[in-house]
Amino acid sequence: MPGPEDERRPLLHFTPRQGWLNDPNGLVWHDGRWHLFFQHNPHGTDWGHVSWGHAVSVDLLTWDERPVAIAEGLGEDGVGIEAIFSGSVVVHDGALVAVYTSTYTPAHPRLPGIQAQSVAVSRDDGETWEKHAANPVLDRGSGDFRDPKVFRHDGRWLMVAVEAVQHLVVLYASDDLTRWTLLSEFADPTLTAGPWECPDLFPLPVDGDPDQVRWVLLLSVATGAPGGGSGTCYYVGDFDGRSFTADANGWVDHGRDCYAAATWNYAPDDRRVSVAWMSNWAYARTTPAGAWRGAMTLPRDLTLVSTPAGPRLRQRVVTEVAAYLDREAARHVEGVDLAPGETPLALEADVALVEVLLRPGAAGAAGISVFAGGGHALRIGYDAPAGQLVVERGPGNEEPGESFASVSRAPVSLVDGSLALEVWLDRTSVEVFADDGLVVLTDLVFPPAGARGVTGWAEDGPARLDRLRVTPLRTRLPDAPD
Repeated sequence: MPGPEDERRPLLHFTPRQGWLNDPNGLVWHDGRWHLFFQHNPHGTDWGHVSWGHAVSVDLLTWDERPVAIAEGLGEDGVGIEAIFSGSVVVHDGALVAVYTSTYTPAHPRLPGIQAQSVAVSRDDGETWEKHAANPVLDRGSGDFRDPKVFRHDGRWLMVAVEAVQHLVVLYASDDLTRWTLLSEFADPTLTAGPWECPDLFPLPVDGDPDQVRWVLLLSVATGAPGGGSGTCYYVGDFDGRSFTADANGWVDHGRDCYAAATWNYAPDDRRVSVAWMSNWAYARTTPAGAWRGAMTLPRDLTLVSTPAGPRLRQRVVTEVAAYLDREAARHVEGVDLAPGETPLALEADVALVEVLLRPGAAGAAGISVFAGGGHALRIGYDAPAGQLVVERGPGNEEPGESFASVSRAPVSLVDGSLALEVWLDRTSVEVFADDGLVVLTDLVFPPAGARGVTGWAEDGPARLDRLRVTPLRTRLPDAPD
């Protein structure tokens, strides 16, 4: 967990000790530990010198950052010739095997400007890695072929990757992780946003029924997401071992800061656990930074559930976080009438779980504000005429430019006239879960120091806050090691 020397550093979201972080890579559960690899510049807080960082955890929340795993490739003159882009890790013959994208710079002597897939092996649980002598093992002669996710299926290795600019997901098969055969391609002409990046393909039972298994394809777009800038979508469909066909799709997150979502291989108890980069390419390079820049979302358990429109993806913060809830320090209010304007609630929240049960009026919008103080607030509420959950992020005291202020929306139906929300706050972020996890909005926020107020608000008519509970989160477990 981070220390008090950096008041901006999230307490529950992973960040590197120093340097730049973006996409999660190589997520693998092995020998009782969750491994998180990630796109990393260990030399500064700007994007560059792209390597794989590495951290491990036993609880998905307390992370031990390890040395850089796979460093950028350097030429004889010390100039970078190979950036280590996104990929995945599997277990083979007792070793960890990384399959990742080698992005060769113009200085590379053989493959300048090419993106191809390479392999590295670790026999010491991810501490050190040896690159395959014949890298790259899969080269299409493309400058935009990247982000392989590899998994085991029906006795062979399968890979999903993208031709990013062509808006194609490509599927390959291999018996040995080094020789690959093209199986099929997946395209969606209606998804014009792009470039496409970071695919992930996996099965999930519907409503937990092992006899009703569907397949889910995660896919990220670097620009053009509905919230503005980058975002992550998903498809639900079928996979026959060669081709994926989709019959439904949606957005993993309707906020602005959930990108490159990926899932862990080999998670215990058949769990499908995901994490994403909590930022947006529209402003990622200009967010406030100290020794580090970039954070991950809270890990989420993914399931498929039946809805009137068919199976849809549900996300819930992993249950391990419950150990960090300081329930004895929880405070709540009940039965508060919200008149038009702001309603003080005499509550504060900084790093906390905020549970809301709101009964909005039919004529307008109503909700709560968090991080209120110093002329700043982030508003979370419901627009009744539009039938939408709304997260409104105004400029903070250190906003990353004009593109940062935003209003994120997602359709949500009331249940018996009420809206139930689960809101996870950390020092620089908010993750809002609605409709029992079927709708999620994640946003960064950079409030002024000391802005911890929680208030109610309403517009164009009265509303009622049936219940609001704030449960702070511990900065560390009582028995956690120093």
